[in-house]
Amino acid sequence: VRTPFRASGLNYIYLNPEPMVAVIPPSMEDLREKCRKNGDKITIDDLKGVELIMYKRFEELILSCCAQRGFEPEFFCKNEDARTTLLWYGVGAGVAVVPQSSLGLAPNKDMYCAEIDEPKLYTQIAAIWKKNRYISQTASNFLEIFSSGDRDAV
Repeated sequence: VRTPFRASGLNYIYLNPEPMVAVIPPSMEDLREKCRKNGDKITIDDLKGVELIMYKRFEELILSCCAQRGFEPEFFCKNEDARTTLLWYGVGAGVAVVPQSSLGLAPNKDMYCAEIDEPKLYTQIAAIWKKNRYISQTASNFLEIFSSGDRDAV
């Protein structure tokens, strides 16, 4: 699973954190250029007045970050996964907000992304299992490989 998730009653192991990125459509060349000048980074303030596309898992995080900056974000679409988010971006509907590792789910030759420069907007992949439950040897082996961070082995 991907963070955030409800961890009560669960054991978990995390992979390394990764940043959220803003995937900016070609129609917003001014915003793209601003991000290029800022080392391919974008701030929460830069997202004010921009229609966002995101999956619901990150809604509370984004609302909280924007509220701390004194504005409410504008959402074009909230959906259930990163692929859908990127597909909406692909038709020019707005700025997609996704984890960096999701970028390959819907490749687009015009895709430009900027890391969101906000410490709270990092996410992680986690292996989870119920506490106090039997774990098979195969599952234990998987968790050992997972915790080593070797994604190719998983």
